[in-house]
Amino acid sequence: MNTEWMKRVKKFVLPAMGIVLFGLWILYIGFGFGFFKPWGGILGSQQPRRAECDLSFRNVSMEELEALEEEQRGGPAGLAAVAAWRTETGGPVRDGVTGKEVNAGVIRVYGPFDLAFPSRVLSGSLSQNMRPGDCVLTGALSWELFGSVDTQGCELSFGGASYRVAAVVDRKEKVIFFAALKGWAQRAAFAFRSGERIGEKLEAIGFGGR
Repeated sequence: MNTEWMKRVKKFVLPAMGIVLFGLWILYIGFGFGFFKPWGGILGSQQPRRAECDLSFRNVSMEELEALEEEQRGGPAGLAAVAAWRTETGGPVRDGVTGKEVNAGVIRVYGPFDLAFPSRVLSGSLSQNMRPGDCVLTGALSWELFGSVDTQGCELSFGGASYRVAAVVDRKEKVIFFAALKGWAQRAAFAFRSGERIGEKLEAIGFGGR
């Protein structure tokens, strides 16, 4: 009986296991190299879509965008997230250990950083929303200030206040990003759950034609 059972295993079970393992290997390679996207190509029109708007000539605040996000989330327009930012006067960024200073531009961000500035992360991690007391550096600034891009957790100061580096992103300009909880917005990015009729969706939330 054992001999007969082993024959069946060799004839049916082992080939089936081989097919399953081969399929898993194909999926691993595909996802690893980006051939398969979790929501791109598979869901088609359901792929989330990013739309960016210039708010320079509109009197829109971060607080208003936060209220809009709360009101519209899950609504018919399919709004998934909102990010906004503004450029402010730059200045010297100081290494908390060596005292070295590097002049940098300043951008304040409300909402998910990766929605506002889609970028490859060189070190650290980006939380859903930037937190007060944290900052994000571009790779160019991190390298000139610290001599490395692996600087998550490093301390620095700007404008008399201390901050902790939460992440470093792959961008060429020398810029430091801070959280913005209030104040005016210069630009905004909206993430919609579907890529269809983006213009109509922007109109529905009050930002059409921008």
